[in-house]
Formats: sequence, structure tokens, C-alpha cells
Amino acid sequence: MNQSIPLCWLASRFTVGCFLGVQFLTPLLLDPVSAQIIPDKTLPVNSLVSPGCSICTIEGGTIQGKNLFHSFQEFSLATGSEAFFKNDSTIENIFTRVTGNAASYINGLIRTSGKANLFLINPNGIFFGKDARLDVGGSFIGSTANSIVFSDNITFSTIPNQNTPLLSVNVPIGLQYGVSPAAIQVQQANLEVKPGQILALVGGDLSIESSQLKAFGGNVELGSLSGAGRVNLNGLEAFSFPVAVERGDISIDGSFVDVMASGKGNISINARNLEMVNTQLQAGIREQHGHPGAVAGDIQINLTGNTLLTQSSEIINELQNNSTGTGGNINLKTENLTVEDSQISVQTSSSGNAGNLNVKATQLNVASSQSQTISSVSSVRQLLSPTTDQKIGLFSFVFKQATGNGGDVSIEAKDVNLNGKSLVASDTAGAGSGGITTIKTERLSLNNQATISASTGGSGNAGELRIEATESIEVGNASEGRSAGLATIAKFGATGSGGHMTIKTQRLSLQGGGILSADSFGDGNGGSITIEATDRVELSGMNGTGIPSGIFAAIRGGKGNGGSLSIETGRLILQNGGVIDVGTEGAGNGGSIAIHATELVELSRTTDSGFSRIIAQTNETATGRGGDIFIETSRLTVNNGNQISAATFGMGEGGSLFVRAKDLIELSGTSEIDNTRFGIQPLITDSSGKKFPSGLFASSPGYGNADTLTIETGQLIVRDEAQVSASSQQKGAAGNLNILADKIYLDNGILSAETVEGERANIFLASSNILLRHGSRITTNATQDATGGNININTDTLVAAENSDITANSQASFGGKVIVNAQGIIGSKFREQLTPENDITATSSLGYEFSGVVDINTLAIDPNSGLIQLPANFTEASHQITTQCTAQKGNYFAIVGRGGLPQSPNEPFTGTTTLVDLVELISASEKKQVSESPASTTNNANPEIVEAQGWVVDGKGQVTLVSQIASEPVFPQMNCRSL
Repeated sequence: MNQSIPLCWLASRFTVGCFLGVQFLTPLLLDPVSAQIIPDKTLPVNSLVSPGCSICTIEGGTIQGKNLFHSFQEFSLATGSEAFFKNDSTIENIFTRVTGNAASYINGLIRTSGKANLFLINPNGIFFGKDARLDVGGSFIGSTANSIVFSDNITFSTIPNQNTPLLSVNVPIGLQYGVSPAAIQVQQANLEVKPGQILALVGGDLSIESSQLKAFGGNVELGSLSGAGRVNLNGLEAFSFPVAVERGDISIDGSFVDVMASGKGNISINARNLEMVNTQLQAGIREQHGHPGAVAGDIQINLTGNTLLTQSSEIINELQNNSTGTGGNINLKTENLTVEDSQISVQTSSSGNAGNLNVKATQLNVASSQSQTISSVSSVRQLLSPTTDQKIGLFSFVFKQATGNGGDVSIEAKDVNLNGKSLVASDTAGAGSGGITTIKTERLSLNNQATISASTGGSGNAGELRIEATESIEVGNASEGRSAGLATIAKFGATGSGGHMTIKTQRLSLQGGGILSADSFGDGNGGSITIEATDRVELSGMNGTGIPSGIFAAIRGGKGNGGSLSIETGRLILQNGGVIDVGTEGAGNGGSIAIHATELVELSRTTDSGFSRIIAQTNETATGRGGDIFIETSRLTVNNGNQISAATFGMGEGGSLFVRAKDLIELSGTSEIDNTRFGIQPLITDSSGKKFPSGLFASSPGYGNADTLTIETGQLIVRDEAQVSASSQQKGAAGNLNILADKIYLDNGILSAETVEGERANIFLASSNILLRHGSRITTNATQDATGGNININTDTLVAAENSDITANSQASFGGKVIVNAQGIIGSKFREQLTPENDITATSSLGYEFSGVVDINTLAIDPNSGLIQLPANFTEASHQITTQCTAQKGNYFAIVGRGGLPQSPNEPFTGTTTLVDLVELISASEKKQVSESPASTTNNANPEIVEAQGWVVDGKGQVTLVSQIASEPVFPQMNCRSL
């Protein structure tokens, strides 16, 4: 009687409920005392065996061509027993069926003579115990099929039909299964076939526990069905399973499946669900085996359901040390793939190239229970790039002694999730180059210390990362230890170059220490990173040990040069410690940054959080040149001590910084210095050394020369002690600062290209309007024996207020040169020395004769001219209108100006009126004095001046001006405008 015992070993991991319903067979749990091999007398020539034997020789059977047929009512072997199929050398296939109702319990040796293949089919089930062994010249196929199908459509059925031919001379083409195929169990068995042969177990649910299956250079076929259908044998090269038939489940626990040899060797698994617990599947070319033309076989896993690898399980296709040949592939297709503390890998330790790893799944989950805890930030630089030393996950690897190249890793899944100390990689530690890791998904998530890598630790160049996530990529959430991230790094000691990383997504988010790194820690060049994120790239926060979320392509102490970083996105946001860094800490030159953000680049920070920066700096220990930064966007905002910097802190020269923001650049604020929060690279300090100013910097706090800082924008706002600087603070030369903007507004802000001992620099400003307020400064000052720099300003309007200065002064040498070309300057003027006013100076502390040049060129227009002093108290308007100003009475209204008036109050002024020259108006009192006789000059009275309103003509023809017009004039009325 069959007893169904559910195996729910994946119910907690997948949503498929109880994973297995394996048919455990109660009769098989009892080891028979002797072999139970009972012929059934259904063949033309029946099988012959001695009853009750322990060492049983099976003779007879029916021969058709090169096929030998045996049929038994029962077929089981007790512990220590043996079944020997005796056949002549011409037989190629031995077909053995069980027609009774009992399962086959194999706990002894099955042996054949010659090289014949042995088929054992029992639809009731097959059980292999701890003493089960095979000594078969050919392949062994154990199956719970109902029949074997031949190419002439004849079937060898476990239910003989008297009306059809029973036997065939043709080759078998398939295994036909019934509605509910029985299970196959392998417990503590060691099943091995001769090299190059096939070991196949195909039935219902398949359970393998604490066993070894070996077919060196041959094939291991494991298959499971839960419904009726036919499995095609394909000449025993590779079994194929019907798509429409529902698969069964396979469980492998504590077992080892090995096909590694001098070449070939395939493992094929077809099922619904697969669970591997502390199990290894191994293919490849064994140590000191192979030949130049040898090619290892593949591991093919084709599942309609889910896959779980746990407890140090491994699926490996490897070229071992000193082997010769080319590695094989691993191809895995499943719904959900979960890898816990386990690995799937293609590797090479030889001169041959490793094979490829291809995964197609709906969801991929890789997790590790291991972690690495870091107690301090002292090793932050080492931890900046993700570790690739862990061997948990999916990867291709080139070992240190290998000269062959690594294989490629390809993953296609709707969701890819990596957690813990897990890895997806195509790395190299040897002379061979790493492979390409490609991930296509909708959503990619890396947390804790998970890594996706194409890195190098040897002389071979790193591989390549290609990540395409149509929706999002999220990296981070590491509380301690190493960060999660994506890496194409050159590790410590590596002489090979880092790899290239390409990322395409809608949203890229790095949080809590999540990173992308193409750094070089060795003598090789750093890698490069290309990011296309249609919506946004967001870098936020740090992890518990001070590792910032960031994107890095820097040199960390080696001789190699930094790589390039390109970002194309809608919005680039760095906040609370997010960093982009392509600088150098060694002899190599820093990399380059190119950022194109159509909407916004923002660097923001809240109190007590890390500093956000975009940097291509030369560090204190570096002798190489810093990197270059190019930023193009609509709006750029930097606040609270965050910085964009291509400065040099060491002996090497600084890099250049170019920023183009179509609408606005706004820099604001400072932050108090706190060494616990500014991460792995130094920040620029202000002149007091107590604050970190927000700003743009191509300066030199070190000994190297500063480079050029160029800004193009619609509006530049620098306020609250923020800076734009190409200054030098030690022996290095200051850089040049070039700004082209529609408007420049400084409110307690600084534009500087100052120097201490190095060569002077230049500031060039071109803007329609420049406004300086609250102690703002534009300065190329020099200290010690350096000469003051040059300032060239071209503007329409320059306005300064509240002690805002433009200076090119020097302490111990000649002053610089200030040239201002403006249509108008308000509030600022040249002075010999600085004052509390708004000054333009080029002085020297050595005296007047060392002063520089100030050249101010403006239009000869006094902005105060034309202004009229208004009365303090206005009179009532109605009192200014005489009662005589009635219509049609010769009254008029006069306006002082050159352009006339519109034709009516309701019409706009068209500006078409002809301009006339301005004239000096003569007041009414002046007119009256001119018209008075000389005698009247002795009159000291001050008569009231009354404006004439018209005139009259008396009878003698004399004209008299009058203040009031008669109500009934003798002649028609006239006015002044009619003259």
C-alpha cells in the first residue's frame, strides 16, 4: 500500500504551500532478507533467475536485434545481494520492467557484462539504499514510467497487451508516464556509471539524501513529472520533457553530483521545484586533466516552479588547477530562485576560459547570514568599495594562478534582491580578464553588504557590469561593516585595470552607505561608470561606520589613473552625506565627472548629518593631478557646507570645474567643522579654519596649482558666507575664475581667486547686473610675497552696499589689476585703502608705489541728474486747479519731457513722437522780472506772482496780459499755443 507523506521544506520560503508530496513506499522501508527477483513469464523467452538467491545471475530474456528484454513481477535487492545481467557483447540495450504492484528496493549491486545500457522501469517506485551500487558497462536509466517507446511506435509496457507486438529491434525514443508517476528515492547511496555514460533517474517526485551520483565525463539526468506524458530520450544525449505536462519536485539533501572529468560531463535537472540543502553539483575539467581541444559540459536546470539553494549548497562548473580546455556553462530557468549561504558559479584556475552563467527567473533572492562588523572608521578607505571576497551568490571567478578569462554572468528576472554578504560577480584575481555581468530586471535591490561586481585583484583587467532595471535600483541600508554596492574596482595589489559599469534605470537610489565604485586601490587604472536614470539619481546618508552613500571612480593610493563618471538624469540629489568622488590619493591622476541633469542638481544637508559633495580632488598624500568636473543642468543648489570641488590638497595639481545652469545657481550657508562627519575626503575651510563654506571650488589648499573654475548661468546667487573659489592657500598657484551670468547676486558671499605664495590668478565676470550686499567680496588678494591677481568685470550695472568690496590687494608685493566696464556703478568707488564703505582697491601693504591698477570705465552719465527735489508736504490737488480752467477757455497742461504724450489717457504711448532737445525752463517770477521796468527794482515788496491766463487788446491796439479772462471777450479767445 502506498502512503503519501507531504514534504513541506519550502513552504516557509515560497508561496507554493507544501512543496513536495513525495510518495514514500511502506514496503521499501523494510530491507528484504534476500533478493526478490521474480520473472513474470510474459516474454517469448522469459527471464531466468534462481529463486531465493543473494548473488543472482539473470539469464534468458528475449533478444530483438541489439536489444535484450527482461520482465519481472518483482525486482528488489537486499543488502549485500547482487543482480548480474548476463548478456553477450552484441547487446546494446537491456530493458527491464516490473509488471507487479511492488516497488523496487535496491540495496545491493546491479551489474552487467559488456557495454550495454540498462533500463529499469517500475511504475510503483524505486528506492536506492545505502548499499546500492552500479557496475554497468553502459548507461543506467531508472524510471517509474509505464512504458518505453521505440522509434517504430512499439512500446515495452509494464502492462503487457496481448494484442500488440511486445518487442522492438529499434532504439528507444521515450519514456511514457501515467497519470501519477511514482517517486524515486535515493538514500545514502553511491550510484556511479562508467566514464562518459549516463546516469538517469526520472520519475515522479525525486528525493536524494546523503548520496553520491557520479558520471565522470558523462551525463546525470534528474527529472520529475506529476502527470501523464512522454519524456524524449534523444539518443540518450539529453532528455527533453513535455511542456504541457505538469512537473514534479526534486529534493537533494547532503549529496554530491559529479560529472567532472577531462571534458564533457553534463548535469540536467527538469522538475517543478528544486531544493538543494548542503549539496554540490559539479561539472568541469578536473585538475591536471583535459587537452587543448577539451570542452567541459554544461549544467542545465529547467524548472517550472521554484529553486532553493541553502546551507552551503553549490552548483559549480570549474576548470581546476593545471587543467586544459574550456569551461562549460550553467543555465538555470525557474520562477523564483533563492540562494541562501550558497553559490552558483563558473570558475577557472587554469589557462582555459571559464564558461558562462545564465539565469532566467521571475524573482531572484540571494542572502547570507554572514556579516562583517567594523569598529571604527579607520579603515573606511579600504571598505569604501564593496568586498568581493565572499563566495555566496552567483558569480564567475578567475583564480590567482589562472591565465584564462572569466565567464559571463547573465541574469534576467522581474525582481532581483540581494541581502547580507551576498555576491553577483564576474571577478578576476589572476592574469585572465574578468567576464561581463549583465542583469535585466524591473527592480534591483541590494542591502546590507550585498555586492554586484566585475572587479580585478590581479594582473588581468576587470570585467564589465551592465545593469538595466526598467523601474528602480536601490542600494544601501547597511548599519555596520562594509557597504552594499556595485563595483568594477581594481583591488589592493592589482595591476589590472578596473572595469566599466553601465546602469540604465528610471530611478537610482543609494542610501545608508550604498555605493557604486570603479575605484583603483592598486597600480591599475580605475574603472568607469555610465548612468542613465530618466527620473532621478539620489544619494543619501551614511552607514553606521561613516561610509557615505556615493558614486566613486577614484584612485585610492596606487599608480593608476582614475576612470570616468557620466550621469544623465532628470534630477541629481545628494543629501546628508551623499558623495560623488573621482579624485586621487596616489600617484595616478584623478578621473572625470560629467553630469547632465535636465531639471536639477541639489546638494543639501540637515543639521548633524554628513556632508554632500561632488569632488575630483587631489588628496594630501597624492602627487597625481585631480580630476575634472562638468555639470550641466537647469538649476543647481548647494547649502549648509556642502561642496562641489576639484581642489588639490596635495602636491598634485587640482582639476577644473565647469558648471552650466540655464536658470539658477544658488550657493548658501556654512557649517561648523565636525571631523566625525565629513567622511573620507577633506573639505575646503573658510579663512578662519572653523567653518566649511558651501560653494564651488577649483582651489588649492595644498601645494599643487589650482585650475580653472567656469560658470555659465542665468542667475548666480552666493549668500550667507558661501563661496566660489579658485584660490590657493599655500605655495600652489591660484586658478582662474570665469563667470558668465545674466545676474550675479552676492549677499555676504565671496568670489575669490586669492593666492599666498603661488602665481596670481584672474577673475573674469560678464553679467548684465551685479549686486553685492552685506560684506560680499570679489577678491584676488595675495599674501606674503605673491602679487595680487586680476579682476575684469563687464556689466551694465554694478551695485554695492553694506561694506562690499572688490579687491586685488597684496601684502608683500604689488597689487593686482581691477578693470570695471559698466554703464553705471552705484555705491562703489575706487579707494586707496579699504574702508567701511564699498571699495574697489588694488593696494599693497608696501606702500603706494606698489599699488596695482584700478581702471573703471563708465558712461559719462550722472545717475543723480534729472532728479527733482519733491516737497515734503503735498497740497490738496483741488486747490491747484483755478476755477477759471474751464473747457474751451484757452487753458492748457504742460509736461516736462522729451517724448510727448499719448493721444488720450486710454491709449498706450507708442514712442513714435519725435524727440526734442531739453531746454531750461524759465519760472514765472523770472519772466516777470524781465518784463518789469528798471524803476520797479527799488521796490522791495514781494508781490504775489499770478500766472497769466490770457490777454486783452484795448482800443489802441495794445495787448495786456491778464490773470482772469473776461466772460465776454471783445475778440475771439486766443492762447499761448496758438502763437
